[in-house]
Amino acid sequence: RMTERYHRNPDKPASEDVAERVFNVLDERFQLTYHLDKERITACTREIVKPSVHCTAKEGTVIEMTPDMITSFKVDQNAPEDKELDLYILLTDLLKAEDDRQAYVRAAEKEVRFILKTRQSEEQALERLTLSVYDTTRNDSAKRQREDVERKQREEEEARKEMQLDYLAPFLAQIGNPERLTLADAKRVRDAC
Repeated sequence: RMTERYHRNPDKPASEDVAERVFNVLDERFQLTYHLDKERITACTREIVKPSVHCTAKEGTVIEMTPDMITSFKVDQNAPEDKELDLYILLTDLLKAEDDRQAYVRAAEKEVRFILKTRQSEEQALERLTLSVYDTTRNDSAKRQREDVERKQREEEEARKEMQLDYLAPFLAQIGNPERLTLADAKRVRDAC
């Protein structure tokens, strides 16, 4: 359902100046409400049932219109009846306006989807940007780096403890802390003790 509202045009009579135009897509109806005349308490209305449209190769688009498709309420009972040609022109204008409004709504929906998609990608990028280097619990690279530093510190601490307990450690340090001792190195360490 699409609704359009218009301001009063003083150049037109109130009974011909549309105040509200409703495109009821589901019920396939058009509802027109005209502006109030100064001396009236109700407004003129018109409801038009959307016709079936036939396409033929020779004639193009053919719109079938019957008098029972249009229901009108006129405030002035003395007003002349509308001509069928005027009603047909009104109907074709409403059909074209409905197509235009639907295209406009689809374009607006497409734009909203694009804006939402852009906003979502910006928010994701912002989350990556706002992740502080100092927030080590959420920053994976900083967390790994911190864990490596802590592991190295633990290893160094354990090595220091071992060196404090090992009375040969200072002497082994003099020959470069080899993994395996040769017989000559072992004799040199024993002699240094």
